[in-house]
Amino acid sequence: MTGKIVEVLEIDRIAAAAFIEEMYDRRFANARTRTEFEISVRDEATSLSEYALKSDSRTCCILAVSFLEDVLKNNFIDKWKIEGRKSIDAYFGGNGPLSSFSQRILIANGLSWVPEEYIKDFDYLRKIRNEFAHNHRIHSLIAEPNLSYANNLRETERIWDTERAAVYHGAYAEADQETRLRMRIFSCVMFVTGQVIARSKMIQHELPPEYREDGFFGLAEIEQDLIDVTVRHCFRSLNITRSGLG
Repeated sequence: MTGKIVEVLEIDRIAAAAFIEEMYDRRFANARTRTEFEISVRDEATSLSEYALKSDSRTCCILAVSFLEDVLKNNFIDKWKIEGRKSIDAYFGGNGPLSSFSQRILIANGLSWVPEEYIKDFDYLRKIRNEFAHNHRIHSLIAEPNLSYANNLRETERIWDTERAAVYHGAYAEADQETRLRMRIFSCVMFVTGQVIARSKMIQHELPPEYREDGFFGLAEIEQDLIDVTVRHCFRSLNITRSGLG
């Protein structure tokens, strides 16, 4: 009798696991698809890349980090369904709980929208933007304190520095430090932006925030879009017109 009970329980366990997996697959299929908000983010990121490639370091970094700050604000509006000027002002106005970039980062972190390892990137990006915006003596990323801030960021611009992209490897090695760091700022902004939007969507669809399928094509579509923007930006920063990546 005991053997039959154990057998039934095992069948129930397998059925329950299959049901949960199917349910997660359906939720992820909905969560990974682009929304109108995400299409606008992708299009703005593409335009930003074009402008940043032609700009000096000060302008490039201020605009890139301001893009991240703005997307973070609009992600709150999108996910929390904040509507109307009065409500938006209540959250983001001078006395609102989300009025500053630092406050938005803090709340986003508390909501698990940001992986723990990305929090430092957020903070260093904010500091770089503030130095360029408020210190008229700073014009370069190789000037302190920006150099230290940039060197503490993830080297996301080096993801494509592999044997599969020998041209990139050579061009990156020959690039000056300012160019490399500009690429790093832009890449970090895009990776953090993709994480925030994708993780908040997973939570919205009652999935673990880190839930993804394997590989590039298992990412949320907005993550894929922003990686594509980043790849093009990095290669063009090094004057490479064809990446050679499959």
